[in-house]
Amino acid sequence: MADERPPIEKSCNACGKTVSGTTSLKKCSRCELTWYCSQRCQKMDWKFHKEACTIKSQANAHAKALSKAIAGAVAAAAAALTSSPSDEKPSESNRRLATDKFEVLDNEIAMPFHQLRSNTWLHGRTERDVFKLLIDSYRLRVGDDRPHCKDFLYACIEDFGRYLRQAERNRELMPKWWTSEKGVECMLFASDGNDWSTAVVDVSERDIQRYYPELFMTLQMRVFAEQVLGGGSGGKNLTSTIEIYLIAEQGKLLTLIPR
Repeated sequence: MADERPPIEKSCNACGKTVSGTTSLKKCSRCELTWYCSQRCQKMDWKFHKEACTIKSQANAHAKALSKAIAGAVAAAAAALTSSPSDEKPSESNRRLATDKFEVLDNEIAMPFHQLRSNTWLHGRTERDVFKLLIDSYRLRVGDDRPHCKDFLYACIEDFGRYLRQAERNRELMPKWWTSEKGVECMLFASDGNDWSTAVVDVSERDIQRYYPELFMTLQMRVFAEQVLGGGSGGKNLTSTIEIYLIAEQGKLLTLIPR
Protein backbone atom coordinates (compact mmCIF):
# COMPACT_ATOMS: atom_id res chain seq x y z
CA MET A 1 0.00 0.00 0.00
CA ALA A 2 1.41 3.38 -0.98
CA ASP A 3 2.33 5.83 1.77
CA GLU A 4 -0.44 8.45 1.67
CA ARG A 5 1.12 10.78 4.22
CA PRO A 6 1.62 14.30 2.81
CA PRO A 7 5.24 15.42 2.35
CA ILE A 8 6.74 17.46 5.17
CA GLU A 9 6.51 21.14 4.26
CA LYS A 10 9.58 23.33 4.70
CA SER A 11 9.17 26.17 7.16
CA CYS A 12 11.20 28.99 8.68
CA ASN A 13 13.07 27.71 11.74
CA ALA A 14 12.33 30.96 13.61
CA CYS A 15 8.78 32.08 12.80
CA GLY A 16 7.34 28.94 11.21
CA LYS A 17 6.30 30.56 7.93
CA THR A 18 6.02 28.22 4.96
CA VAL A 19 6.56 28.87 1.26
CA SER A 20 3.74 30.93 -0.26
CA GLY A 21 3.19 33.49 -2.98
CA THR A 22 4.90 36.16 -0.89
CA THR A 23 7.31 34.07 1.21
CA SER A 24 10.40 32.24 0.01
CA LEU A 25 12.82 30.24 2.14
CA LYS A 26 16.60 30.03 1.99
CA LYS A 27 18.95 27.52 3.63
CA CYS A 28 21.51 28.52 6.24
CA SER A 29 24.67 28.92 4.15
CA ARG A 30 26.86 27.22 6.78
CA CYS A 31 25.03 24.00 7.63
CA GLU A 32 22.85 23.86 4.48
CA LEU A 33 20.15 22.21 6.54
CA THR A 34 17.96 24.81 8.29
CA TRP A 35 15.54 27.13 6.48
CA TYR A 36 14.75 30.82 7.11
CA CYS A 37 12.41 33.32 5.49
CA SER A 38 14.60 36.36 6.19
CA GLN A 39 17.94 37.48 7.61
CA ARG A 40 16.04 38.92 10.56
CA CYS A 41 14.65 35.50 11.47
CA GLN A 42 18.07 33.90 11.00
CA LYS A 43 19.68 36.42 13.38
CA MET A 44 16.91 35.93 15.94
CA ASP A 45 17.38 32.14 15.85
CA TRP A 46 21.19 32.12 15.86
CA LYS A 47 21.71 31.59 19.61
CA PHE A 48 19.52 28.48 19.43
CA HIS A 49 20.85 27.26 16.08
CA LYS A 50 24.56 27.97 16.64
CA GLU A 51 25.62 24.66 18.23
CA ALA A 52 23.83 22.40 15.74
CA CYS A 53 24.98 24.59 12.85
CA THR A 54 28.63 24.35 13.92
CA ILE A 55 28.50 20.56 14.21
CA LYS A 56 26.80 20.15 10.83
CA SER A 57 29.08 22.62 9.01
CA GLN A 58 32.18 20.87 10.39
CA ALA A 59 30.81 17.53 9.23
CA ASN A 60 30.20 19.02 5.78
CA ALA A 61 33.77 20.34 5.65
CA HIS A 62 35.21 16.94 6.64
CA ALA A 63 33.09 15.20 4.00
CA LYS A 64 34.19 17.62 1.27
CA ALA A 65 37.85 17.30 2.27
CA LEU A 66 37.60 13.51 2.26
CA SER A 67 35.95 13.53 -1.15
CA LYS A 68 38.65 15.81 -2.57
CA ALA A 69 41.43 13.74 -1.01
CA ILE A 70 40.10 10.46 -2.37
CA ALA A 71 39.60 12.00 -5.82
CA GLY A 72 43.22 13.20 -5.79
CA ALA A 73 44.52 9.78 -4.78
CA VAL A 74 42.44 8.07 -7.48
CA ALA A 75 43.67 10.53 -10.12
CA ALA A 76 47.29 9.95 -9.12
CA ALA A 77 46.83 6.17 -9.30
CA ALA A 78 45.13 6.42 -12.70
CA ALA A 79 47.95 8.58 -14.05
CA ALA A 80 50.51 6.03 -12.88
CA LEU A 81 48.63 3.16 -14.54
CA THR A 82 48.22 4.94 -17.87
CA SER A 83 51.75 6.36 -18.20
CA SER A 84 53.86 4.95 -21.04
CA PRO A 85 57.24 3.27 -20.43
CA SER A 86 59.02 6.35 -21.78
CA ASP A 87 57.33 8.42 -19.07
CA GLU A 88 58.40 6.12 -16.25
CA LYS A 89 59.49 7.84 -13.08
CA PRO A 90 61.77 6.56 -10.31
CA SER A 91 60.25 3.94 -8.04
CA GLU A 92 58.27 5.04 -5.01
CA SER A 93 61.02 3.68 -2.78
CA ASN A 94 63.67 5.80 -4.51
CA ARG A 95 61.38 8.83 -4.53
CA ARG A 96 60.78 8.49 -0.80
CA LEU A 97 64.47 8.36 -0.05
CA ALA A 98 65.43 11.38 -2.17
CA THR A 99 65.20 13.49 0.95
CA ASP A 100 67.29 16.38 -0.35
CA LYS A 101 64.22 17.65 -2.26
CA PHE A 102 62.10 17.88 0.89
CA GLU A 103 62.43 19.95 4.02
CA VAL A 104 62.19 17.97 7.25
CA LEU A 105 60.87 19.67 10.42
CA ASP A 106 60.87 23.40 11.02
CA ASN A 107 62.21 22.87 14.54
CA GLU A 108 62.95 20.17 17.09
CA ILE A 109 61.61 20.08 20.63
CA ALA A 110 63.68 19.60 23.76
CA MET A 111 63.45 16.31 25.66
CA PRO A 112 60.94 14.60 23.34
CA PHE A 113 60.50 11.52 25.53
CA HIS A 114 59.53 13.71 28.47
CA GLN A 115 57.06 15.42 26.14
CA LEU A 116 55.66 12.01 25.20
CA ARG A 117 55.24 11.06 28.84
CA SER A 118 53.28 14.27 29.48
CA ASN A 119 51.19 13.88 26.27
CA THR A 120 52.64 17.11 24.82
CA TRP A 121 54.80 15.71 22.01
CA LEU A 122 52.94 17.76 19.37
CA HIS A 123 52.86 20.93 21.46
CA GLY A 124 55.18 23.85 20.71
CA ARG A 125 55.56 22.84 17.06
CA THR A 126 54.60 24.61 13.84
CA GLU A 127 51.41 23.67 12.02
CA ARG A 128 53.39 22.01 9.23
CA ASP A 129 55.44 19.95 11.69
CA VAL A 130 52.29 18.75 13.47
CA PHE A 131 50.74 17.70 10.15
CA LYS A 132 53.89 15.79 9.13
CA LEU A 133 54.27 13.98 12.46
CA LEU A 134 50.61 12.94 12.51
CA ILE A 135 50.90 11.57 8.97
CA ASP A 136 54.24 9.82 9.44
CA SER A 137 53.33 8.30 12.82
CA TYR A 138 50.24 6.90 11.07
CA ARG A 139 52.27 5.55 8.13
CA LEU A 140 54.82 3.89 10.42
CA ARG A 141 52.05 2.31 12.51
CA VAL A 142 50.39 0.95 9.35
CA GLY A 143 53.70 -0.66 8.37
CA ASP A 144 53.95 -2.22 11.84
CA ASP A 145 50.36 -3.46 11.76
CA ARG A 146 50.46 -5.00 8.31
CA PRO A 147 51.60 -8.48 9.50
CA HIS A 148 48.90 -8.40 12.20
CA CYS A 149 46.04 -7.13 10.02
CA LYS A 150 45.86 -9.11 6.78
CA ASP A 151 42.77 -7.26 5.52
CA PHE A 152 44.30 -3.79 5.92
CA LEU A 153 44.07 -1.62 2.81
CA TYR A 154 47.04 0.73 2.77
CA ALA A 155 47.16 4.30 1.41
CA CYS A 156 43.56 4.92 2.41
CA ILE A 157 42.88 8.58 3.16
CA GLU A 158 39.69 7.60 4.95
CA ASP A 159 41.67 5.40 7.34
CA PHE A 160 44.08 8.24 8.10
CA GLY A 161 40.99 10.33 8.85
CA ARG A 162 39.95 7.79 11.48
CA TYR A 163 43.44 7.93 13.03
CA LEU A 164 43.25 11.73 13.07
CA ARG A 165 39.81 11.76 14.71
CA GLN A 166 41.08 9.34 17.35
CA ALA A 167 43.93 11.75 18.12
CA GLU A 168 41.47 14.66 18.31
CA ARG A 169 39.39 12.82 20.92
CA ASN A 170 42.35 13.01 23.30
CA ARG A 171 42.63 16.78 23.60
CA GLU A 172 45.83 16.51 25.67
CA LEU A 173 47.71 15.13 22.66
CA MET A 174 46.82 17.99 20.32
CA PRO A 175 48.20 21.56 20.42
CA LYS A 176 45.95 24.19 21.96
CA TRP A 177 45.47 25.86 18.57
CA TRP A 178 44.10 22.68 16.96
CA THR A 179 40.55 22.88 15.59
CA SER A 180 38.37 20.70 13.38
CA GLU A 181 39.26 23.06 10.51
CA LYS A 182 42.94 22.20 11.06
CA GLY A 183 41.94 18.55 10.84
CA VAL A 184 40.48 19.20 7.39
CA GLU A 185 43.68 20.99 6.32
CA CYS A 186 45.76 18.07 7.61
CA MET A 187 43.67 15.63 5.55
CA LEU A 188 44.31 17.69 2.42
CA PHE A 189 48.03 17.92 3.25
CA ALA A 190 48.13 14.12 3.66
CA SER A 191 46.61 13.54 0.22
CA ASP A 192 48.55 16.19 -1.68
CA GLY A 193 51.65 14.17 -2.56
CA ASN A 194 53.86 17.27 -2.79
CA ASP A 195 55.52 16.62 0.56
CA TRP A 196 57.50 13.59 1.74
CA SER A 197 54.84 13.10 4.41
CA THR A 198 51.87 11.85 2.40
CA ALA A 199 49.36 9.19 3.39
CA VAL A 200 49.13 7.83 -0.16
CA VAL A 201 52.68 6.39 -0.17
CA ASP A 202 53.91 3.68 2.20
CA VAL A 203 56.93 4.12 4.46
CA SER A 204 59.37 1.83 6.26
CA GLU A 205 61.23 2.18 9.52
CA ARG A 206 64.45 2.72 7.58
CA ASP A 207 62.82 5.47 5.51
CA ILE A 208 61.89 7.34 8.70
CA GLN A 209 65.41 6.93 10.09
CA ARG A 210 66.97 8.28 6.90
CA TYR A 211 64.56 11.18 6.52
CA TYR A 212 64.45 12.50 10.08
CA PRO A 213 67.84 13.55 11.49
CA GLU A 214 66.55 13.41 15.08
CA LEU A 215 67.64 10.32 17.04
CA PHE A 216 65.01 7.70 17.89
CA MET A 217 62.26 9.32 15.82
CA THR A 218 60.77 5.92 14.95
CA LEU A 219 60.43 5.09 18.65
CA GLN A 220 58.88 8.49 19.34
CA MET A 221 56.34 7.98 16.57
CA ARG A 222 55.45 4.48 17.73
CA VAL A 223 54.89 5.67 21.30
CA PHE A 224 52.74 8.55 20.05
CA ALA A 225 50.66 6.17 17.89
CA GLU A 226 50.12 4.01 20.99
CA GLN A 227 48.79 7.08 22.80
CA VAL A 228 46.44 7.81 19.89
CA LEU A 229 45.15 4.26 19.44
CA GLY A 230 45.30 3.06 23.03
CA GLY A 231 47.78 0.24 22.44
CA GLY A 232 50.80 -0.90 20.52
CA SER A 233 51.11 -2.90 17.32
CA GLY A 234 50.57 -6.61 17.82
CA GLY A 235 49.75 -6.10 21.50
CA LYS A 236 53.15 -4.64 22.33
CA ASN A 237 53.49 -1.65 24.65
CA LEU A 238 56.49 0.57 24.01
CA THR A 239 55.30 3.35 26.30
CA SER A 240 56.39 1.37 29.34
CA THR A 241 59.91 0.85 27.95
CA ILE A 242 61.05 4.45 27.52
CA GLU A 243 62.35 4.92 31.07
CA ILE A 244 65.97 4.62 29.94
CA TYR A 245 65.40 7.39 27.40
CA LEU A 246 63.88 9.64 30.06
CA ILE A 247 66.95 9.10 32.24
CA ALA A 248 69.26 9.68 29.30
CA GLU A 249 67.51 12.93 28.39
CA GLN A 250 67.99 14.24 31.90
CA GLY A 251 71.68 13.41 31.74
CA LYS A 252 71.98 14.37 28.05
CA LEU A 253 73.30 10.88 27.28
CA LEU A 254 71.02 9.97 24.39
CA THR A 255 73.91 9.77 21.95
CA LEU A 256 75.31 6.84 23.97
CA ILE A 257 72.19 4.69 23.48
CA PRO A 258 72.33 2.55 20.31
CA ARG A 259 69.62 3.47 17.79
